[in-house]
Amino acid sequence: MKDISKKFLSDISVIKKASQTKKLVVFVGAGVSVNSGLPDWNTIIANLKSDIGITKEDTEDTLQIAQVYYNQRRHKEYVEKVRELMLYKKVIYNEIHEIIFDLNPEHIITTNYDDCLEQVVKKRALPFSIIKIDNDFPYASNANMLVKIHGDLDNDDFVLKEDDYLNYEKNHPLFEAFIKAIFSTKVVVF
Repeated sequence: MKDISKKFLSDISVIKKASQTKKLVVFVGAGVSVNSGLPDWNTIIANLKSDIGITKEDTEDTLQIAQVYYNQRRHKEYVEKVRELMLYKKVIYNEIHEIIFDLNPEHIITTNYDDCLEQVVKKRALPFSIIKIDNDFPYASNANMLVKIHGDLDNDDFVLKEDDYLNYEKNHPLFEAFIKAIFSTKVVVF
């Protein structure tokens, strides 16, 4: 038990130092927005699956389910369905979103499509550039960035289906380069 406590305190020390020296990056996944009423990954996929009649025998591959939905319903209906499931423009941030900024990260990387983190940036008037697509990087006006590596519901190009993952490096080269640089130079907290 002593070793666990010692490691925990050491980890906290590393995070604190990284925060003080502008080397802390927080990586945020979908779980942080569940407390705001947003569905988790499995719920989104279950809804897509149900809409197109995929059974357990057909496939359990979540990326393929989203791909099949897209292939059957096409782009417009797919985007509308994801926005509907993600309660587009109807969600308010929660305390966890605020606590993330209290860590004083240099950057926040998120796979979330929602705008909860942006709501906190706006409420607190924080100096973060919001990066939703590769082309936003050259126009970042702040040293701190909120980087939405899987896209944003304001756009219709988000990473969810199989093709999105298979073509990620080709379609999002600046996101890819940014992530590699972060993991080689910063302290990343998940």
